[in-house]
Amino acid sequence: MKNYLNIPHKINNRSYDGIYDCYDGAVMFYWGGVEESALASYGAELEKMGYTPYQEHEDRNIHSVTYRDGDISVHTYFLKRVGEFRVITQENAVLPVNPHPYKELCAPSVTQLGIYNDPKVYTGMGYLIRLADGTFVVIDGGIELDYNSELLYRLMSEQKPDGIDDIVISAWILTHGHGDHFGVINNFLEQYEDKVIVKMLVGNDISDYVYATTEKGIRSFDFDSVVGHFGGCVLMKAHTGQKFYFPGATFTVLRTHEDIYPQTMHLFNDVSSTVIDAVVGKTRFLWLADEEKSSAPRLQEMYGEDLKCDVMQIAHHGIGNGWDDLYALCNPRIALWPAGDEVLTYKDGIRFERPHIKYLVDTTEQMIYAAYGNHTFEFEK
Repeated sequence: MKNYLNIPHKINNRSYDGIYDCYDGAVMFYWGGVEESALASYGAELEKMGYTPYQEHEDRNIHSVTYRDGDISVHTYFLKRVGEFRVITQENAVLPVNPHPYKELCAPSVTQLGIYNDPKVYTGMGYLIRLADGTFVVIDGGIELDYNSELLYRLMSEQKPDGIDDIVISAWILTHGHGDHFGVINNFLEQYEDKVIVKMLVGNDISDYVYATTEKGIRSFDFDSVVGHFGGCVLMKAHTGQKFYFPGATFTVLRTHEDIYPQTMHLFNDVSSTVIDAVVGKTRFLWLADEEKSSAPRLQEMYGEDLKCDVMQIAHHGIGNGWDDLYALCNPRIALWPAGDEVLTYKDGIRFERPHIKYLVDTTEQMIYAAYGNHTFEFEK
């Protein structure tokens, strides 16, 4: 992989502060303590080399531009609150979904899956988003059980609009490589490969080195294993600041393992969880995946009060080391709890003994538990 040698390595004659193996043939250059003008300067150099902008996104926290030249992509982004600039280059990269015309066939919806619930079995989390064109986005899905696969297939069959024959998943997003999140896709592949079309698998896996140096870092899922299946699924390695403009819902990548560097990476969940949000109608959903207390401050410093959302997935199923300061910034009206009954039990006669859970119980209007079955948010067409 030589593409990282063929892009600029300096900004105003200043070499990068660090280089990071992002895996999947992607390499990142990092500059700290720079001004936002670094992004424009670097972009101008790329355009001189023949790269063209593909997607640009800017808000109060981040300014990102993805470029491409043939089969090589270069994703650049500046984190405004922390003064950091990052450049990620990759060969044969699949690019995010830009706005495109579509036929509106139905109202979008978001469903928290009531995946198999047994207090003795850790079942993970899963979400199904129906888009306005009748296709779907899946987030994770749960552990590798027939029940979970059958549930997902049944819900898509029920939710797809009348007159649509094919079940099409526009994107299957895997937040990280733990079996309670990715397991269902293995099972689903065995049972429904010829019945469902999956256009894109979205995720950002970490390198073998990072796996080996993090606690509980065991590679148990190969993202490439899905490529070519389900009618030709491709792998899209998502980066912070990139947006996916799907019919009726816009997803944004808020953080990946790439943003932890150059900090030391310890726990696998902290490193690997990809944090995303989606705006459906006027409702903002936030998925924290298995974000833990040691990595939460990084997300806070990147976005601050702009983490405010309407609906938030409780990090690490509510059983990990959550972070009430992070939840205070998110300040959701509704908290989604992807867990079974084991997290609802009393301890020494006290329920919700963890401070971050008590904060959510005290401040949210509603807490919705996956243990109690499917819950669907519907929106107007």
